[in-house]
Amino acid sequence: MRLHYAWTLAAWLERLQQHREEVIRRWGMRFYRMWEFYLAACATAFRWRDTAVFQIQLAHRLDAVPTTRDYLYPAESEWSTTAAARLHPALSERRSSRGDRRKTKENKIQSP
Repeated sequence: MRLHYAWTLAAWLERLQQHREEVIRRWGMRFYRMWEFYLAACATAFRWRDTAVFQIQLAHRLDAVPTTRDYLYPAESEWSTTAAARLHPALSERRSSRGDRRKTKENKIQSP
């Protein structure tokens, strides 16, 4: 989840910067600079592991929940690839240099 937050914050920062003049006109330069700094600082913190977000899912039985959360985010792999390429070109380069390995339903890594 950490990188998802970094990408989201980077997208929000990009959107804020695209609407700079309007934001300054409506809320002032101090407001704009505060939010620009906050979004950039948080995106950087999540990106470089200074901040993390944890999600915990509890179940009565150990086998009630799959070992991965892939079932929660069916389109995530497609989104994360395009978002990474657009917002963080270095991430997509590093990802492609590792090769295309995918997990099967049994959570075993399998080469295509």
